[in-house]
Amino acid sequence: MKRITWIDRLYIEKHQNTLAKSQLAKDLGCCLKTIYNEFSRGGYWHTDEYAIDRWRYSADIAQQDYEYKQTAKGCPVKLGTRWDFIQFIESQIIDQKVSPYTALQRWKQKSNWTISLTTLYRYIDSGLYFPRLTNKHLPEKSIRQKRQYDHVRAARSPKGTSIERRPAEINARTTWGHWEMDTVIGKAKGKGQAALVLTERLTRFELIFKLKDKTTKSVVSTLSRLARRCDFPNIFKSITVDNGSEFQDCKGMERLNTKVYYCHPYTSCERGSNERMNRMIRRFFPKGSDFSKLKQRDCDNVAAYLNNYQRRSLGGQTPLELWLKYTTLPPL
Repeated sequence: MKRITWIDRLYIEKHQNTLAKSQLAKDLGCCLKTIYNEFSRGGYWHTDEYAIDRWRYSADIAQQDYEYKQTAKGCPVKLGTRWDFIQFIESQIIDQKVSPYTALQRWKQKSNWTISLTTLYRYIDSGLYFPRLTNKHLPEKSIRQKRQYDHVRAARSPKGTSIERRPAEINARTTWGHWEMDTVIGKAKGKGQAALVLTERLTRFELIFKLKDKTTKSVVSTLSRLARRCDFPNIFKSITVDNGSEFQDCKGMERLNTKVYYCHPYTSCERGSNERMNRMIRRFFPKGSDFSKLKQRDCDNVAAYLNNYQRRSLGGQTPLELWLKYTTLPPL
């Protein structure tokens, strides 16, 4: 039996006074009984200009009735009266700023009862089951499709080695100690409006450093201070950067006994882990924030949060757990 659609209802509303019900049924390809049921579903009393009540059909009323009755179909909601689960998930996503995946992983550590990640996303998307939680609280609405980039023809050769010559084991993320580096900007103008961000490719371990300014001198100086604190050549075996002006001193960076690779122009996907972490950092330091008031301890706190964040891409582990798994060197 044919189902009446929204377009069909609009057709009925338009021709309710000009076509017989039998003709409407013929035009819509349904039985006459369906048309009578539809008039009953969407009927209401309308007072015309002569103060006479007439029975009219409304496509809106019929559609609302149809959608409401559809909610009674399907399996019962698995949440039931699990208010403890609802409050926990809301607290994790809204207050702790974690993803639904991480919130669900943390819930599994304290309870044997759970739901699937797909079901959780569906409940959030419906807006019916979580009083405080909506899609706007999610770090990302859905899984992004990987974009295909056509490399822009470079106007000049990079200051150092092109990413095209980066070894396959680094590209495959099979070895530890290879990093991606970028800067995060606060206000467009002013001093002290930049932070240096480094992401280890295999573990996604994160380091964030406040910069004096967005210059090559500040970048090299920050890396030099870091080199004095750790076994720099064994921890930073390579660093992949974009072609930003702050990374043009390749010789200055490679004097610290690391190898620097340069991405193709306008191809941020070649630093995918770095870009993903930058989006998470922006939840704490939104665009336009005044970085002149930012302290290094603020950067350290955000880095610590990210390094203890369970990742779906890491099989539910944290970057810190993987760091300790792949190396005996202490975290920075």
